[in-house]
Amino acid sequence: MFVTKHVPDPNGPGSPQRAWNHLLALRSLGSVTLLLARRDTSSDSLDSPIAGQIDVVHTSFQRPIIRQSLIPGFTLLKHMFFDSPPRITGLEDSSDGRLDIVGDQVIDIAFFFRCDCYQIFQRYITARRTIVDFDDIESKVITQENALNSARMGREYRLVGKLKAYRQAVLEDQILRDVDDVLVCSDDDAIELRERSPSANIGVVPNGLTEDASKRSDASREDEKITEQKATDLFSTVLFVGTLSYPPNDDALSFFLEDIYPQLERLIGQTKTLRCWVVGPGASDRHLAREREGVSFLGRVESLKPYYEAADIAVVPIRFGGGTRIKIIEAFSFGVPVVATTIGAEGLGVRNGRELLLADDPEQFAKACLSVLSGGGSTLEMVDRAKDLVSANYSAVAVQRALQERILGEK
Repeated sequence: MFVTKHVPDPNGPGSPQRAWNHLLALRSLGSVTLLLARRDTSSDSLDSPIAGQIDVVHTSFQRPIIRQSLIPGFTLLKHMFFDSPPRITGLEDSSDGRLDIVGDQVIDIAFFFRCDCYQIFQRYITARRTIVDFDDIESKVITQENALNSARMGREYRLVGKLKAYRQAVLEDQILRDVDDVLVCSDDDAIELRERSPSANIGVVPNGLTEDASKRSDASREDEKITEQKATDLFSTVLFVGTLSYPPNDDALSFFLEDIYPQLERLIGQTKTLRCWVVGPGASDRHLAREREGVSFLGRVESLKPYYEAADIAVVPIRFGGGTRIKIIEAFSFGVPVVATTIGAEGLGVRNGRELLLADDPEQFAKACLSVLSGGGSTLEMVDRAKDLVSANYSAVAVQRALQERILGEK
């Protein structure tokens, strides 16, 4: 049984793509039931290429909404006493207290995608083997976000952030003690978790391309227009890809447009016109207020292929977050040079100047972008090495094989 809140989708953002590769790997080993937990239960339809090919059980969950209080201290108190774990709705309990999902069928493997799914469902599902995919270490992400924003957060909200990080770490430690296998997407995260729990059975299944992405489906007419435009225009195109409702992406875009992009415009000068494409759903009014000449918010697109093919550079200015960035792997696979922060490229086994350029300071980041946009043999060599890295470690076949081998005990 594969338990997830994310609809597995080969063309979705990072988590749905990772869920997709997991699901295909599990299907190759036997029959799989997908338990899909969603906040929105208005529809039981499954908008995914996997629909109709596996058994799907739909359920929903609710968790208390903690609203900000204007009274000092009340927001912290509400988080302390009323922020309870999510509650399941939409499934019937069987007589022995388990959820009536598969009747009397014995579950060989219960695979929980991310810690919160384990927290919601573990007491209801009994299996011979339990696997939890952390993907990344969420307590570390929360701590990083708090540290980055501490200067503009009041004392109360810093305490709320510390409370969230502490509770997440407690949940992670419980999982490390209780389950048969824990998965993460990078060696760095595996090392950190082994230090926290030396007896835990921790494995690495990297993020990577999905099967659909690696096959490069045919472009639409709109895609062809973008590619044709690229062949004739005089723009240097900077591409930012990400779901903007996800806090690390939200912060990264603000960092890029406010601190880096203006410096890059000055460095480019009159030699070429610079433009920035922001691709991904979740743009808020605050994001859209930054739209101006040369900066376009394109929202969710049918395919990323034409945008990568038309881009001169992909930027990943992430300042906090865990795991690994699939957007870097995608850019590598399309032969697009990448400039990223150190955290943005964390866990991928890359080095500055070998597969990409790394910079954490706004001025240095802008200069790295200029270096790439100026072209030259070193950039082409960097792109070739990045493609080789993807072929060896991050193809759909490679990442699915990593999970299969982990389950079969071959690694």
